[in-house]
Amino acid sequence: LARLQAGNTPEKIQREQTALQWADGLVFVYPLWWFGRPAILKGWFDLVLTNGFAFRFTEQGFEGLLPQKRALVLITAGGQKDYFVEQQAEALVHRPMTEGTLQFCGIKQVDCRVFYNIPSSSLAERQTILQNVEALGKDFAC
Repeated sequence: LARLQAGNTPEKIQREQTALQWADGLVFVYPLWWFGRPAILKGWFDLVLTNGFAFRFTEQGFEGLLPQKRALVLITAGGQKDYFVEQQAEALVHRPMTEGTLQFCGIKQVDCRVFYNIPSSSLAERQTILQNVEALGKDFAC
């Protein structure tokens, strides 16, 4: 972290940032763990989406530096959707990613989908989910 703050970005992180700059769209697929992302994904954000690359602070506040990007976020969850709705917790599933990370970095065009009850779903239900994901991917690629 000290190297990053001093402006000495390690080569491995530079490669990730270059790949991100090249991409028109970003796709994230991950399981929901305790209303958050897995640590490895969080760590990637911490290392790659750095101040001066993905955002900066100005006198007016923060400014996202990736406004030309768009993102597709696909989250799998173990619980049933009804539970999240009843507990008014649906926003807790996607807001940290959509608003707290991507929109903070200037990525305003974010499509986030949550697929609930994955561990208890039948094979037929999972096949339907995969068909939906394939369609989302095709739409996103266009």
